[in-house]
Amino acid sequence: MNFWTQLSIEFASQKDYLDKLFSVYPTIPESKREIDPTVWEKVEAAFNSTDNIALLNALFELDLFPVKDSYIAYLKRDPTSLSRNPATVSRICDRLREMGLNQILKNSTEPKETNRQIGPLFRNWLELGSFGIPLQSLTDFVNNNNNAILDANDQEMMQFATEQNGYFCGTQGVVRYTTDGGTNWSTPGTLPAGSYYGIGVIPGSSTAYICGVGKVIKTTNNGASWSDVSSGLTGKTFYAAAFTSNQVGVVVGKDGVIYKTTNGGTSWSQRTSNTGSTLYTVKFYDSEHGIAAGGSGGIILTADGGESWSRAEEISESTIRALTILNGTTAIFAGDKGTLLLSEDLPLPVELVEFTAVYTGGSVRINWKTATEKDNNGFEVQRIRPGMGGSGNNRCRRA
Repeated sequence: MNFWTQLSIEFASQKDYLDKLFSVYPTIPESKREIDPTVWEKVEAAFNSTDNIALLNALFELDLFPVKDSYIAYLKRDPTSLSRNPATVSRICDRLREMGLNQILKNSTEPKETNRQIGPLFRNWLELGSFGIPLQSLTDFVNNNNNAILDANDQEMMQFATEQNGYFCGTQGVVRYTTDGGTNWSTPGTLPAGSYYGIGVIPGSSTAYICGVGKVIKTTNNGASWSDVSSGLTGKTFYAAAFTSNQVGVVVGKDGVIYKTTNGGTSWSQRTSNTGSTLYTVKFYDSEHGIAAGGSGGIILTADGGESWSRAEEISESTIRALTILNGTTAIFAGDKGTLLLSEDLPLPVELVEFTAVYTGGSVRINWKTATEKDNNGFEVQRIRPGMGGSGNNRCRRA
């Protein structure tokens, strides 16, 4: 059994386990959130005047929105969307008015959940030296043969997981590689200077890519040497990379930028991401289907190898830092403030751009239009009557 796993079991078996655990995670509920009186005056005025857009804009200034709704993050990030989506605005504001001002105030001042304190509390405990093992910088950590704890940011730590051939990089221009599952780490013989964030590997290949500030570098010999393949990328900051072959891949980064190469980095072309959120992670399930995610819970999908991207529904306002795709329909996302998301219904590779339903002469005529379809067998249309369960469905195969 792993040494640290054994220690964890012994610790959890102690009679005063909870008392000792509290010394590591003193999760005392925080006091209520404070609200700026000026902002609350705006909320009251908009509530009393039945100005829905003004009400939402005022509530967006608070630390905590008083109701949970999957569309809040989108509306908050793009205020112009309020006027373009009157039905959504009306639905949310109807809920707010049913609650009343007193309940809105109560919900908006709730303290932060204690589970969002876990990560910082554990780090604080480590920094106090309670573990008896020193924290070391990235450079010192990889050159140390004794027990040590890596003192690095989340991005650097995420990359420190490998089998036999592996790599990690850092913002100080540090790049290391291993060919023995992490037992030994070596400095590349040739390495362009830079500040690096993300790594793109191709399973079973000696080729890998690393991206960073205005630069992408490439190795074809398991990390022993690297070359600059950044033509046309000056001035861009990239946080993650994903490759589906030695030649084809994408890099993503600040302000939703996405660049793709189909010739191993010889040239790059920008793709439209349909998001302004900074992208911190990107993964592909196969050569066609991929996901990227980042700031404000933004998630985008591709079904054509990264040529085009569409936005998925945001269900969290927290920045997403990492994701893993388990299979064709399931993905896990991890982010700031203890955010952990599970999606078990990744959409079919169909991009819907238009959908209308018109009631005419006792029937409903439905029309829809797609921008892209791949391996699509057909569409299923379901209908429901108010106050009843499902009333059947119609099947319409693609022409």
